[in-house]
Amino acid sequence: GASEAAGAARARLEAELQQQREAASAAAQDAAAAQERLQAELSEHREASAAAGRSSVAAIAGLEAQLSEQRGASEAAGAARARLEAELQQQREAASAAAQDAAAAQERLQAELSEHREASRAPQRPARDSR
Repeated sequence: GASEAAGAARARLEAELQQQREAASAAAQDAAAAQERLQAELSEHREASAAAGRSSVAAIAGLEAQLSEQRGASEAAGAARARLEAELQQQREAASAAAQDAAAAQERLQAELSEHREASRAPQRPARDSR
């Protein structure tokens, strides 16, 4: 009886031990699978983050290039405007000088005309010979 009871107890313990081993093995497999999933997720996040970083760097570089182009265009426009203003100033000065010349010439002609009128109105005296 005692030997049968001991055998039955041993069989129960062995079955329990087997169940424990199987449960431990299943838990270890679950843990390994979970770790693998997390590793894959982490890897995806790293890749996405690196891609976002690259894209952000590219976007910044693109904006800087655009800004530089705009600055260049703006400087060129400023230089062109300065050239045009200088040209306009020269034209104004030339026009003013031409107007002054014209006024002076008109004054001279007016004076000459007056002299001629005076001379034609004056009684005809013998011309003074300055020779």
